[in-house]
Amino acid sequence: MFPGELEAYLEHPTDLPFAEESIPRLGERIAAAARELAAGHEDGKIILVSHQDPIQAGRLVLRGLPLDELHQDRPGHCDVLTLEPGDPWVETGSWTPTIDGPPPPEWPPVSSP
Repeated sequence: MFPGELEAYLEHPTDLPFAEESIPRLGERIAAAARELAAGHEDGKIILVSHQDPIQAGRLVLRGLPLDELHQDRPGHCDVLTLEPGDPWVETGSWTPTIDGPPPPEWPPVSSP
């Protein structure tokens, strides 16, 4: 990072002229991928894995919320978010893993071969 970039990101995450991809474009790209994947699955259940800002940007776009909220109520590292497809998508749950905590709700156990 160059001087001033972190401050700019923290103050105005949707206005970053030094970034190769804008936050609005990132959010639209992630949301488009989620919509396309969900449309290809009858039950709409898909899994997207990425870094915190792409997930948050896509989440905001899908839910019809402003990207100015990028730094508000962000998912933590390894959090699991559940969204239902719609217009806008609806967030129906979240789960934060802990070392000794329970598995996420309705999470199927992984069976060994």
